[in-house]
Amino acid sequence: MPNNSYEYTDYFLNLGLNYYKLTQTDFDGTTKDHGIRVIHVDNKGDFYLYFYPNPFDSEVFVSSNNVVSSIAVYSSEGRLVKIISNVNSSTYKLTTTDLSAGIYFIKIEDEFGKSYFKKIAKIVF
Repeated sequence: MPNNSYEYTDYFLNLGLNYYKLTQTDFDGTTKDHGIRVIHVDNKGDFYLYFYPNPFDSEVFVSSNNVVSSIAVYSSEGRLVKIISNVNSSTYKLTTTDLSAGIYFIKIEDEFGKSYFKKIAKIVF
């Protein structure tokens, strides 16, 4: 009997409403649309992480109530484009003049070794 159990972890979960379009694709290429599901998240715990401004131009500020140990920036294709090690601060100014306009994902690792992801957008004014 085949396994009919599926799971997915959303590393870019936001507070508030999160929308998911579910489509199943079988091995033979047939698809079945399962519609849109809405998940409401009230609280992800006491931890907070802010990026501002977003969208940004030449710099973006990172602020957290935990000490940030490292920051990694990924392109929308998932390619690592920038990494800052040994941040060791709860606030950090990330200079982005070397990045072109587009969507990026930032991975923050805190002092406890936990990782958090956030989508940000660079625009050129």
